[in-house]
Amino acid sequence: LIISHAPMDTMKIIANMYDLKDNAIVKPDRYLGGNVGTYDLPDGSTCWYTSAEDYLKGALTNVERTLKEEGLVLATGKTTERPYPEKYRPEIDITPELGDGLANRFQ
Repeated sequence: LIISHAPMDTMKIIANMYDLKDNAIVKPDRYLGGNVGTYDLPDGSTCWYTSAEDYLKGALTNVERTLKEEGLVLATGKTTERPYPEKYRPEIDITPELGDGLANRFQ
C-alpha cells in the first residue's frame, strides 16, 4: 500500500523489481484483510478509509456456522446472562487450558 501524491513513480520502481498481480497498478480495494476505498467529503476533497466490513461478515458467518454445528444459539434480550459472573477474578481461575481445536476457535 502506497499513499503518496505521486504513487505511480514508486509503483513503477516496484513493478521493475517484482511481478505485480495481473501486471496491474490500481487503486487498492483491500489491505491486510480490510476494505480500502475513498470517500468524497462535502467540501469536495477526497479522503481514504479502511473498513472491516468483509472481515466482520466472514466472522459472523463463521460464528453462525459453528453455533449450528454445535446445536447452540446465542442468547439475546434482557434474559441474557453475563459471560462471566459479576465477581469473576481471572487471576484465580483454574479452568484447564483449551486443546488445539478450541484454542484455534477462540484466537
